Amino acid sequence: MEFYIIPIRIFAKPLPLELLTFQPSIFSRAAIQLQWQTANEVGTDPMLLYRSRDGVEWEMIYATNSKGSRAGSYYTYLDENLTDGIYYYKLETNGKSWIRTVKLGSAVAPVTLYPNPTDGILHLSEPQSTLSLYNPIGQLIANYETTNEIDLSQLPKGIYYLELENGERKMVVKNKKLVYWQM
Repeated sequence: MEFYIIPIRIFAKPLPLELLTFQPSIFSRAAIQLQWQTANEVGTDPMLLYRSRDGVEWEMIYATNSKGSRAGSYYTYLDENLTDGIYYYKLETNGKSWIRTVKLGSAVAPVTLYPNPTDGILHLSEPQSTLSLYNPIGQLIANYETTNEIDLSQLPKGIYYLELENGERKMVVKNKKLVYWQM
C-alpha cells in the first residue's frame, strides 16, 4: 500500500463584514453623533463615512480602517458645526453601503437634564415647558410647569420616563430614564 501526500491550497475569501447597527443621533444643536457596530471584520476594506444635504452629492467626512476583529467593534464619529436641516449619512465598505437620515434644528434639539441620577432637584435645558413623569409601566405620576428647575423631593425614589411639551412641540424623551435617589 502506498500513501501520497498531495498539498492542497484552499483559497477562501473571508466572510463579508456584517453591520449590526448604524445609528445617527442628535448630539447638540450643531452636532450629530454617528455610531456603528460591526461583526466579522477580517479582511475588511476601510470604512468610509459620507455626508450629503440632498442625498445625491456626497462628501467623505471620515475614514477608518477596521479593527480586524472577528467578534466586531464599535465606532463613533462626531459631525460638528452643522446648521439646521436634513442630513444624509452613508457608511460604505467592501462595496456595500448603508444610508441614514437625520433632521437637525432647534425644533428637534435634544433635551438635556441634569443631574441624572438626581437627589431631588432636576435642571432642564428646555425652558417654559410642561414635563410629565411616568413610571416604568406607563402610569402618569406627575406634571410640572417648569422654567428650568424641578423639585422632585415629594416623589418616591425610582426610575421615571419623561414627556416634554413646550407649546411648539411635544416629545417623549426616549431611552432617557430619570433616576431619583437620595443619599
